[in-house]
Order: sequence, then C-alpha cells, then structure tokens
Amino acid sequence: MSNRIEGLDPQYAARLHKMLDRFFNEQELRSLMFGLGVEYDSLAGAGKSDKARELIGYMFRRGHLDKLLLGVNQERPNVPWPYPPINEPFKERVQKNNLLLIGGAIVGVAVVLIAAFLIIQGLNDDGGETITPTFTPNVNEITQESETPGENSGDGNGSSPNPDDPTEEPEEPVNGGSDENNGTTPQNLPPAGKLLAYVQDSATNKEIFTIQTDGSGIRQLTNTAGQNWAPSWSPDGTRIAFTSDRDGNNELYIMNADGSNQQRLTNSTHSEWFPSWSPDGNALVFYSDLYGNRDIFTMNLSTNQIVRLTSNAANETYPTWSPDGSKIAFTYEIDENTADIYVVNSDGTNLTQLTSNTKGNWFPAWSPDGSLIAFHSDRGGNYQLYTMRPDGSNPTRISFSPANDYDASWSSDGNWIVFNSDRTGTREIYIIHVSTGEEVRLTNNSVNDKWVEWQP
Repeated sequence: MSNRIEGLDPQYAARLHKMLDRFFNEQELRSLMFGLGVEYDSLAGAGKSDKARELIGYMFRRGHLDKLLLGVNQERPNVPWPYPPINEPFKERVQKNNLLLIGGAIVGVAVVLIAAFLIIQGLNDDGGETITPTFTPNVNEITQESETPGENSGDGNGSSPNPDDPTEEPEEPVNGGSDENNGTTPQNLPPAGKLLAYVQDSATNKEIFTIQTDGSGIRQLTNTAGQNWAPSWSPDGTRIAFTSDRDGNNELYIMNADGSNQQRLTNSTHSEWFPSWSPDGNALVFYSDLYGNRDIFTMNLSTNQIVRLTSNAANETYPTWSPDGSKIAFTYEIDENTADIYVVNSDGTNLTQLTSNTKGNWFPAWSPDGSLIAFHSDRGGNYQLYTMRPDGSNPTRISFSPANDYDASWSSDGNWIVFNSDRTGTREIYIIHVSTGEEVRLTNNSVNDKWVEWQP
C-alpha cells in the first residue's frame, strides 16, 4: 500500500510511517492514538502498519502532525523524529496547515509552541453559544474522612479498584441467535416512529446522522470541519447531546433532533467525551481528563455546576444513567485491552464492580425498565453483545457473529438492541431482537457507521 497522502511530501510521509511502524507495537500504537483522541478501530486498515499510515493522514488533514509528534515523544522519548522535507512546495503546504516543523533540536520547541497556539486559538474562537461551567468537587472530595469511591483502590499502575466482589455467573446463550436478516422484514417489528442517531466515520471526518428503524430516511445533522460524535438522546427525544472538537478540543454540545440550534455546553482546556442524559433531562454525565486520568463527572444543565464522581488510578469512560436516576454504569479501563463494568450511585458513593475477567467489557447500556445492562465483551474471542442483571449476575450472550459487534442501545420497549458490527469489513448498523436473536441490517456504506443510540 502506498504511503502517499495528498498534500504531504511522499518522502516525509514514508519516514513518518517508518517511525511508527518500527518503534511502536500494536498495543503502543493503540495507546498513542488513545492519547490523541483517535479510536484505533475507527481507522481503515487491517494491521498495525495500515493503522499507522491512516493515523498520519488523519492527523495531517486536521493540521495536527505537531500533536502526533508530541504524542510520540511523550510515549517514546528516545524515538528519533524524522526530519521534514525542505523543498519549497512542501514549505508552502506546511505553512498553509500551520505546521512549523523544523529539523534537529528545534522540532521539540516548535511542537510545543504550535500546540500552545492551537489551544489558545480554540479557546478564543467560541463558534457558538457557550455555557461556562463551574467545577465544584462533591463532599467526597472535600472531606478527608469521607468514603470517596476508589480512594484506597488501585496502586497507581492501572490496577483495578477493590469494591465488593462481583457475582458473575457463567454466561447463558440466548435462544435463537439467528443469522442476520439481510434486509428482510422481521417477525417482531421494533417501535415505529423512532429514530436512531449514529455517526458516519469517514477517513476525513465524523458527522452525526439519524435514520429510521427500517433503514430509510437518513438525515445528516452536523457538518463542520471538526469531528462530531457520541450522540445521546434527551429523555423526551427532542434534543441530542454530543462531543465535538470543532473549536479546538473535545467539548460537549447540544442540538435539536433535526440538527438545529447547536450550542456548546463546556469550554475548558481539557476534553469532555460521551455525554449521557439523566432520566429527568436536567443533567448530563460524561467523562473528562480534567485531573489527568479520565474520570466520571455530572453537569447540571440549569446551574452549569460540574461534579466529579470518580477518582481512581485508571481511566473511567462511557458512563450511562440508570432509568430511575439512582445509579451510573461505566467502563473501568484497566489497560487498552482489559476493562470491566462498574456502577456507582449518582452522588459518587457505593462503587460496585459488575464484571470480573481478563478480557474487555465495554460500553454499558441500561434497558428501559432497568432490569438489564447490555455491553460488548471479547470474553468469547471476538467482541459480542451481552446482557447482565444490574448486580452483574446472569451474563447472557446475545449476538453470535463471526466478527465484532459493538455499542449496544435499547429500543424503548426493551425488545430490541441496536449496535454496529464490522462483519462486512466496515462497521454497519444492525438491530437484534433480544429474545429471538433475529437480526436486521440497516446501513450499507463505504464508511464506518457507529456510536448508534435509539431515540427514547
């Protein structure tokens, strides 16, 4: 496969690719991309070498090669940086993309200056209505004697917290598990009149779309130079919260269900990801790197007050509120490949571990009645969909595809789950009946369709 990237000097692109391919194994490349806010599986290619090439193009097209090199230096300080080409046409392209890459020892200083400039520029360009949050610690953070979730948990090296032992039982396969329907009409129809919000992830951008549950009526809601992803419906189905980096770094935004009235909710020098609504529609839960690691926070939409709920040694991600509003489920990332599902009270107390194995358990999603939590796990080899009770018991496998199935979201009647799968090469959207295993494919695109959520 060619290293050619439009607008980037081919020799320099080849040297960049050689640097990543030679000095980073797959796990290290995943870690690098994670720090850059890029999902490894979202880039095209089947192996590490292809992913490295796609990462270079992805960062170059956004004018962020400086951030890539800075990330390389942070991950592997002894890796030699490739010298940029010195031909005049490329110099013009470098200037056009705000990349001040200079050979030798000046490179490190230039990278830091550019990164600082981009951050300041992003902070000065609001690009929409901004609601400035106030960061207020909860009582667990203020009082030393209080019972902070995970306060004595973890050894600082990414180890798991030590709450109550989970009650995980051997998984039970669901009856049925039929093959995908390939567009035929299912016997049990999902709720009519509801939309699915999802992300089309192309090589150049991420944009949010909606689609009907029969695969028709695709509508694009966002169209910006930055990435727009992680859509989350409000409880009444009239608004969508999401993450976007259109103003420089990842912030929380909100818009109407038709894409109108897009407003920024947060405005910080850090990143905020994956919002999820409280059942009463008055707050969002999300994760942020405000204090270094990625922790779980809530934001009151009336007062803009932000409260930190978790403070553990590892990253906590993908939070979601229980239907009764009393608990929040989330993913505790032990490392790039290992993660477990936890729940915590909505005030940050009573941290409880639900899964416990050496594999990845990701992206929890509560059923509408709160009786089950869906998630995806590779405990059986590849990633498949599972459900479990809110106490972690009775894990049951739902999907049985030869590829990977990700990111479950429930229909309002609790009978169907929408998800995305890479079984055809790119990620496409499917729905599956929880009881029968009956599946229907909804999209068929050349780009990845992912992070899908069912309208309440």
